[in-house]
Amino acid sequence: MNQPYKPYYYTVEVVSPVFIGAAKENDYVEGQDYYYEAKHYHFVDKRKLMIEMNSQQLDQYTKALIAGNTGEACKLIKTITDKKPHLLLYSSYAPYPKQDIIRKHIADGMGNLIIPGSSLKGSIAGIIGKYLMNTTNQTRWNPTNLLGGIQNNLMRFLQVGDTTFYGNGEVTYFKIFSADLNNQFDSHNIKGDGMWKHGRRGSHGKYFDINGFVTAAEMLIEKSISECRINWADGLFNLISNDKKHLNAQYYPQFEGNALISIIKKHTKDYLEQERKYFEKFPNDDFNNVIQIIDDLLAANDEPNSALIRLGSGSGFHAITGNWQYKDHINTGIANNAIKYKTRKIAFYPDGDDDIFTLPGFIKLTLQH
Repeated sequence: MNQPYKPYYYTVEVVSPVFIGAAKENDYVEGQDYYYEAKHYHFVDKRKLMIEMNSQQLDQYTKALIAGNTGEACKLIKTITDKKPHLLLYSSYAPYPKQDIIRKHIADGMGNLIIPGSSLKGSIAGIIGKYLMNTTNQTRWNPTNLLGGIQNNLMRFLQVGDTTFYGNGEVTYFKIFSADLNNQFDSHNIKGDGMWKHGRRGSHGKYFDINGFVTAAEMLIEKSISECRINWADGLFNLISNDKKHLNAQYYPQFEGNALISIIKKHTKDYLEQERKYFEKFPNDDFNNVIQIIDDLLAANDEPNSALIRLGSGSGFHAITGNWQYKDHINTGIANNAIKYKTRKIAFYPDGDDDIFTLPGFIKLTLQH
């Protein structure tokens, strides 16, 4: 038998901050995983810290945690790490209101941040499904009809490896942008500007405010670069008789190499153009460069042998579902006197005295030759 898998190698570049969360119980907690000082989050190697503590320090630290005295726990950690800086993993500048919990990006056993193969494969599967919808003139997303069931699913022939990044992440904040517009709608013509959400229930405002309803997360930063291998099981595919394959197996040769790049490129172009229309419909003075951001993303998506793909937190309903359900991102129906799928997670981080707003979750795949 020939080799079962045909490998393709891609360069992976983070184009906008990416966050793929680990389990919530692994999130960073103040006084245990980090302390905040001088506008920096200082992350510590918790295991080594416990080993380095003497019995008196360990007793003091344990009592502080039991009593919920986070300040005392942080003070002790700082005292120890000032003398033993090798216990610090890294520090991240974030001149914003301190968050008690920092969402942790998923990492491998060595602590390196990764894009799991399952996350990238899920995004690719959604894009291929949308491609097959268009190719076979179907109007609804039905995974079994498009990709197959348990026995003959086309994605069984796709193997995506983890993408490992060797370097630190950075703490980046999320804020929700909404087209809720204080619930001022009529049945067909949605009016008004885009808004920022400042509270769990309602609390929309036209002006950006870092003090309300934000989330902080450890994220892969822009221009981080790694490599990924994507295998297609051509050898296994060719062993299976045609009567055992899914009907859409005839399109299988169109999923590999540069053909896959072309499919992703077309998908992302359509998605970004629909997002541009959304932000044109719902403008906001504090995020007035979003159209330029989208145009820059479109230009990066158009580079030879490359395509952008969006994944992780902030990718939103349209990206997660393969962007199949609606023809545009504005006319998505009304529910509870508000348009459906109206919100976007916007990431922001400091650049000198300015705040940089961005659309998170974009990576660029470039096929290596």
